[in-house]
Amino acid sequence: MEPKHAEQPRTAPVRKRWHRIALQILATCGGIGLLSLLGFVSHRQSEAPVHALEIQVQDASGRSFLDSAAIAQLVLLAAPELIGSPRAAVDLDSIHSLVSTHPSIREVQAYITVDGRCVVKAAQRIPIARIINRDGSSFYMDQDGFTMPLSRHATADVPVFTGNLSERMSDLPIPVMQKDSIWSRRSHLDEILIFTRFLENNEFMDAQVEHVVFNERGEMEAVPRVGNHRILIGDATHLEKKYRKLLAFYAHTLHTRDLNQYRRINLKYDNQVVCEKNQ
Repeated sequence: MEPKHAEQPRTAPVRKRWHRIALQILATCGGIGLLSLLGFVSHRQSEAPVHALEIQVQDASGRSFLDSAAIAQLVLLAAPELIGSPRAAVDLDSIHSLVSTHPSIREVQAYITVDGRCVVKAAQRIPIARIINRDGSSFYMDQDGFTMPLSRHATADVPVFTGNLSERMSDLPIPVMQKDSIWSRRSHLDEILIFTRFLENNEFMDAQVEHVVFNERGEMEAVPRVGNHRILIGDATHLEKKYRKLLAFYAHTLHTRDLNQYRRINLKYDNQVVCEKNQ
């Protein structure tokens, strides 16, 4: 009986080692099986057909300037056989590229869900100014300096720029276009962008100015909400200095005179405000 008792300590480690090996084999087989199952599921999903197109317009302004039907047309132009096609056969890059050409769209995301929906999310541009040319044509400018068409679905409550203008929409943003010296001499869009951004960052001026006219000399004249006068801004340089002069003039005049006696308040000149009285 003594030899049998002596063998037990030697067989116990062997059994433990074989037990670990068996667990490792089971784990490896389980992993291979799981990967095979995932591969099978992934293959089945890639072969599953797309059954619906879903357009989502993302809007931070509270107003939708985009037409979902127009976006859907661009999607189907990029992928005419989208509905019914296997998920793996859908060219999402082509959809993204073509939808991104819409001038009112700032950003696009396109993907296919597990349940077979092709989802296209379009973030629209936010207008900050409206340009109305002397020939009656009109378009918006967004906060990044891109031009965008008017919408049949909504109207933006933004400053309007009219007068001696003959501007055109462009695929390139204004900060890029203004590097062209010829374009800068002919266009006022760069000045409109600078002045509109100034209004956005200035609560008083933003509340006071709703309309800006470019006169025959190409100078900006702001039409205020209060008063019958115009504020001659000139060009878009030194706007902060011109604003401080206007504030000082208002602070002095409103206590001593009737503001409506003036036809134009000229801020073009350094360290002074020149006023033209009504006849």
